[in-house]
Amino acid sequence: MDNFMNKMIFTTELHRVLLAVLLLMLLPVQQVYADGEAGKVIYTHGKVWASDSDGKGRNLKKGDKVFSGDTIATKSKAMVHLRMLDKGYISIRSNSQFKIEQFKLGKNKDQDKGIFALLRGGFRAVTGIIGKRVRSSYRVKTGVATIGIRGTDYTARLCNDDCGSSAGVAGSRAGFIENGLYVGVLDGGVTLQNQLGALELERLHYGFVKDAASAPRALLNAPKFLFFKTRAPKLRDDDEKSESSNDSSITSRSVVAPESGDALSEERQNSDIGEVDGYVSESDIDSQTTFVLETTDGSSLDNPTEQAGQAVAMGAGPLGAANSFTDVTNNFPSSLGLDSDGFVESFSAENPAGGVVQYEIGTAQNVDLGLDANTGIRWGRWAGGTAKVNDQDLDLNESSLHWVAGPTNLDNNITLPTSGSISYNLVGGTSPTDNFGNAGFISGSSTLNANFDAMTVDSSINLSIPDTGQLWTGTSSGLPINASGQYGGAMDTVNVEDGAGTSFTGSGGTSGFFTNNATGSGMTYSMDSNIGGAPTSVSGSAVFEQK
Repeated sequence: MDNFMNKMIFTTELHRVLLAVLLLMLLPVQQVYADGEAGKVIYTHGKVWASDSDGKGRNLKKGDKVFSGDTIATKSKAMVHLRMLDKGYISIRSNSQFKIEQFKLGKNKDQDKGIFALLRGGFRAVTGIIGKRVRSSYRVKTGVATIGIRGTDYTARLCNDDCGSSAGVAGSRAGFIENGLYVGVLDGGVTLQNQLGALELERLHYGFVKDAASAPRALLNAPKFLFFKTRAPKLRDDDEKSESSNDSSITSRSVVAPESGDALSEERQNSDIGEVDGYVSESDIDSQTTFVLETTDGSSLDNPTEQAGQAVAMGAGPLGAANSFTDVTNNFPSSLGLDSDGFVESFSAENPAGGVVQYEIGTAQNVDLGLDANTGIRWGRWAGGTAKVNDQDLDLNESSLHWVAGPTNLDNNITLPTSGSISYNLVGGTSPTDNFGNAGFISGSSTLNANFDAMTVDSSINLSIPDTGQLWTGTSSGLPINASGQYGGAMDTVNVEDGAGTSFTGSGGTSGFFTNNATGSGMTYSMDSNIGGAPTSVSGSAVFEQK
């Protein structure tokens, strides 16, 4: 009996010990998933930083961890390589913003989550465990389409007048590669999908999505501006040991390593491009990314006093051969002139004839000046003199050039929501003016609504010109928001009622931008109509805040 009891006690104690050991073995896994860690930096070049979900920023260097909720940004001539916890790799090119919305390597495959957002620029990715076992666990969202995968090595780039010259590229606007999302598959397959359709891309196939209002379509050849130097340096012995120890906490999951020992190697990149579009030499690839530690205006990437850009939207009418015109452009110190109070006296923007030109106040006066302290947006209009558009005179004695400028963008980038909708209230703006020297009032019923799931803007501008008795209404819907937080396009409807109650239709356009975290938006607008045989245009600016 005593022997039996002793055996029972021993067995019970043994079970307790085994249970304790099992719990201790599980603790590291639970810790990995509890702190939100997504991966770590294995290589950086130039200035790279991350901002967390609370907006707190930090510079990134080799060995730093990245987490769910981080938005990673690279400056001009910069790059970063990430190794994710699931053995995947992400290489983010220069002038890019890439958000890790949700990343979790769960204790079982149903808990896996890899959701990302490309806000600007481009990247290359070699997927790991997440997405290879449950495809729906992995996706990359952009403003024009979502990228899904089937276990793959692929690259993507979101073009916004920043993908180089369009010489020899069919269908592009003069001077630029056609804007939109470009995706190329080096191995495996991806799905490009938006509300208008889906496109399956296999190995060495390429696709393009112009905007959220266009269906994805296949490309016959590989766009060379998709590719950039993505090779990470060879790991030292101590790095290998460090990575091995760091990854020990996920040995309970089967590890899916990239098929190549160096999946991001320059040699493999050359080989893959060569199979589709002829051999691309190392010098050709280097021409896409030249690593020099300075920005386009000559200032150092490491210079903390470097001035940043400001978004400037403008609206005018008539302007050159156009009855009215609007545009929005990000301006840097070389093109932006401000007075002592920060109000705009010169800036660069497109003009109706095409191309970017310099606008200067000349002998005109800055009037209707305003500042919204909550968003940092300023506004005004040039009137009563002659402005300069490059070397051409712009007579503003009977019309105005309206402008609205965002706050200084300290990191040359902004973070926007990637889901949900936000409604805005009108909080300010210039007095709308027509081409006969009359000024009016913008109505508080004017609205702005942003859909960050679709990355689009709807707006309604309502105004009156008391001296003519005219009431103007212009509406826009589905204007795409680009990676810089800017939007613009033609109005869907323009309606005018004159003082006698007669109605007229017309045309118009808007251009605008969002401030960081979409707290506010600045917009300019212009509308045209033929009223009783008289060609008439009105223009103005409007500033909105979140409700």
